[in-house]
Amino acid sequence: MGVLEALDVVLGNATNIASFAVAYATWRTTRPTGPTSGARTMVHGNSTVDIGHLSPEELADLLRRLDGDSSDSGTSE
Repeated sequence: MGVLEALDVVLGNATNIASFAVAYATWRTTRPTGPTSGARTMVHGNSTVDIGHLSPEELADLLRRLDGDSSDSGTSE
């Protein structure tokens, strides 16, 4: 194997690796970051709220308060 053939193999593989790295990086930018299980928005009455940023504790507190609102409105009449 001559020097030119060795350079061709090395540069050819480097180009393929670089192409793969760019494709992988592009694919990763299209993927959502962070935990994505569960809903991102919640609809209550006529309101739609983004809840994707809430911690599990904050979400539980919000749901307790919403549940309390619906039960309070039914008993106040």
